[in-house]
Amino acid sequence: MQIRSVILVTGLILLLRSAAAWGQEPPRPAPRIAAGAWRSVLNEHPRLLGPRSHLRALAAAKPDIYSEIKANKSLLAVGVAHAVEGVPAEQAASFIEAAKKNVARGVTDIHQDTWIWLTEVALTFDLFYDALSPADRSAMIAWMNGHLEKYKTDEGAFHNSTVSKILCYLRIAYATWGENPRAPEFRDYALKRLYEGRVAPTLAAFGEGGGWTEAGWYARGSLWHLAQALELARRIEGYDGFQKAPRFFYHRLAYEMFQPYPGRWEYGTERFAVEGDGSLVYGGHTEYPRHLRTLLAQYFRGSPLARAVMNQRRKASNSEARLQDFLLEEEPETPLPLSGFPLAHLAKGIGKVYARSDWTDDATWLRFECGDFWNLHQHFEVGNFELFRYAPLATESGEDEDFTDAQSANWLTRTIAHNSLLIYQPGETWPRMRGRRQEHVRQRRRTGAQVGMAGGDAGGVGTEARNVRAGRHHRL
Repeated sequence: MQIRSVILVTGLILLLRSAAAWGQEPPRPAPRIAAGAWRSVLNEHPRLLGPRSHLRALAAAKPDIYSEIKANKSLLAVGVAHAVEGVPAEQAASFIEAAKKNVARGVTDIHQDTWIWLTEVALTFDLFYDALSPADRSAMIAWMNGHLEKYKTDEGAFHNSTVSKILCYLRIAYATWGENPRAPEFRDYALKRLYEGRVAPTLAAFGEGGGWTEAGWYARGSLWHLAQALELARRIEGYDGFQKAPRFFYHRLAYEMFQPYPGRWEYGTERFAVEGDGSLVYGGHTEYPRHLRTLLAQYFRGSPLARAVMNQRRKASNSEARLQDFLLEEEPETPLPLSGFPLAHLAKGIGKVYARSDWTDDATWLRFECGDFWNLHQHFEVGNFELFRYAPLATESGEDEDFTDAQSANWLTRTIAHNSLLIYQPGETWPRMRGRRQEHVRQRRRTGAQVGMAGGDAGGVGTEARNVRAGRHHRL
């Protein structure tokens, strides 16, 4: 089978001077909170949110948000209030009892649930340390330590839960430091084994342009977890993990400029394409890209891209997002005018292009991708494109419903559900699907950038039996 070329005219002229080129070389970091500034916090509790004096200063500087935090009943919110002024014993007791129930589960090795339960216990240990009995603290430490040998799930270099596990293990390490002889093991497991050994190499190898190998929808939450982990390590011990892949993290600011659809959505938030597994619904995940770009802009303070993303600054849309703003958001810089900012961005490492006609809310927006298959949350969509103007036009044919259900496995993940080149092969079967063993399809890619055109080479898709010998997608 020979497929020479496919040319589609979209009506959108792409000026492919990539936005990453606007600030190609990462500048020197210039965060206001210096590396290691919180080192002394390891001698007191709470620790994970910064020194008590820091939290009290935030409460004085942001009284409106702090008033809302005091009315919020989440673990993090009550923990902040307890650090600032103390809370009734019964409030702390409810979280302590919940942590004890997690401990009573025994040591687990369950995808995602394990790091969620561990995180809840680590936060409770730190935020309500003074309300815990010595016996309770010892039981929590013993339970958490047991996971060092048993919990081996969530460690893939390309998977979203790996970076969530990094944040979880760093919280355990710092929360129990000085009392738990195995706390340094959690720290090294997170930073040496998982981050430096697995995640950072993928960011350095495939992160050109700020793209990550996890599917877009899932990457929005997991990258926020990674940024939190690295910022916590930077502030407490002076470990600067951002410098293990500085081009990725700096270029991610440009990527975040293009990732949302133009305009605003529910509650004044951005609206994002599904991009692999995901759902086009409002939720807490909608705020994660905003938190990520805020934190990275503060790390690269004063740089062109850091000032450019200030144009995307907006208010949080829910109380949990405002809580994160309370903890992390600093006074913003003056935005850099977007009159000279590029209208397209190439994430070369993963083979993805974003483009828009202008920087107004009425802009036409395009996404085009032609990259490798790395992770099960991606779909078989090499050559896929999407158009948006006021609403999704040429777009996905559905949303993620369940990771292993028949609709997801037999339709949503497959090329036929996307705006991609289709290869007809009578009698084709799919013997290894989700829920059993995913068939890994490798895809070569060669992305180019020039004025007016984005091109991707889809040659070599599939196996020897069903191969696209030559296939080129162009957007003009």
